[in-house]
Amino acid sequence: MKSWTFRLYPEPGSRLFVRALVFARRKDLLRHWRISGAALYGRAQCQAMRVIHCDKGKPDRVTPIVAELSFWRKEIGMGTVTHECTHAGFAWARRRKLRVADISEVQFDAMGAVIPQAHPEERIASVVGEIAAQFVARAVKVGLYK
Repeated sequence: MKSWTFRLYPEPGSRLFVRALVFARRKDLLRHWRISGAALYGRAQCQAMRVIHCDKGKPDRVTPIVAELSFWRKEIGMGTVTHECTHAGFAWARRRKLRVADISEVQFDAMGAVIPQAHPEERIASVVGEIAAQFVARAVKVGLYK
């Protein structure tokens, strides 16, 4: 089973990361989804992650993996990648306890709105861009976009 795995870091200096998996064959992607308990449809998927369940007697612990992206090599176009990275961005926002509801609280004037850099919408957009850019850079480096 040929596959590629990347760690994508939403923000510099953070231990939180998104794991991206790309499978050479669709059947291997479907097998991965079946094993992980994910839905068995779609071209790609993002599973938000939070807790690792430990053995009996040990407390569960929070994982640094915010989300896992899984793709089939023939379905890694920019639309699919950015769609899944957006899900990962929202998983990151929930983990960082950003108030996603605040997105609608932008003040508009006659010229539109300028969103402050610290606003949740801007932070999520930056993270989505960072995750997608890292994915594409790593995929290009290993030859997935030939």
